[in-house]
Amino acid sequence: NLKEEQAAIIERVKKGGSVSHVDTLRLSKYRTLIPVSITVSPIYSDVGNVVGVSKTVRDRSLQKATEEQIKKLNENLEEQVHQRTEELSKSNMLLNNVLDAASEFAIIATDKDGMITLFNGGAENMLGYRASELVGHRTPGVLHLDSEVQARAEELSEQYDCKIDGFRTFVYIPERQGSETREWTYVHQDGRHIAVMLVVTAMYDGEEVTGYLGISKDISESKRHHDELVAAKQQADEANAAKSAFLANMSHEIRTPMNAVLGMLQLVRRTELTVRQTEYVDKIHVAATSLLRLLNDILDYSKIDANKLELDRHSFSTEALLRDLAVLLSANIGTKNVELLFSIDGGLPSHLIGDGLR
Repeated sequence: NLKEEQAAIIERVKKGGSVSHVDTLRLSKYRTLIPVSITVSPIYSDVGNVVGVSKTVRDRSLQKATEEQIKKLNENLEEQVHQRTEELSKSNMLLNNVLDAASEFAIIATDKDGMITLFNGGAENMLGYRASELVGHRTPGVLHLDSEVQARAEELSEQYDCKIDGFRTFVYIPERQGSETREWTYVHQDGRHIAVMLVVTAMYDGEEVTGYLGISKDISESKRHHDELVAAKQQADEANAAKSAFLANMSHEIRTPMNAVLGMLQLVRRTELTVRQTEYVDKIHVAATSLLRLLNDILDYSKIDANKLELDRHSFSTEALLRDLAVLLSANIGTKNVELLFSIDGGLPSHLIGDGLR
């Protein structure tokens, strides 16, 4: 085939034609085929006849090897690009699935100039906007209260002694501290205000800020529950205060006539009484005195509420304590066919240290 190719080239040149840069193969002296580039041109006589042939043969072995290497590199590069494209596609799919799954969280990203670059499904559900309406078109300013932004600008300007306003009010994170968490208010597309817990993070490429990422969760329901609990506690405190005031007033009103009863008993004691009458008066006096002490305790109910009521520690007679107790109990069983008896252990001390009344 190569001989036929050579003959065809010669025949063509004889007729006055030429052949330029034909890539073909030729046999070396070592009987191996090498790639070459051939240029064949006719040689003319003075009268214009073809009298010879000029043939240039250039070895293309190195060029061919280089072309093969480049071809392989291109094939490898294409494979790497294909693999990388598949990896990026899988990563994007995974990221989109994660963003869609985080339906309870509004995830909004911006570039460093504030233009929204990401608005996930959770943000769409929370705020009523479609991603296509905001991504690449708007900044987060449409989502915030002007009054809240202004108040934060003044707070930051005073805290860091610098002028901070506009978009940086929303994303200000000083000295690469990473992220900042705060309560914030979002504005729904229909104008409703939504209380959120917002985490803002700066995104970096090396040392350069490339954008900001905000992740927020609606806390309106939890704030409503909190407000209800605060209101319920306030009502309970008011009711408790009213109860304490009522008990104090009632104790005071009852104590006044009780003091009168004790005074009258003192006057009765000064009269001539039989032994039985004296016994009755003494029992009434013990009962009235015990009741007065209880009224005094009720009057100190506020101390009980505050856990500040202290026991009155003193030495008291166990016999006298039981005697007083017998007077109080016997009044309740006086009309019943019941006799009250005390069985006292012989080892019981005659005196104890404590609060005898209680």
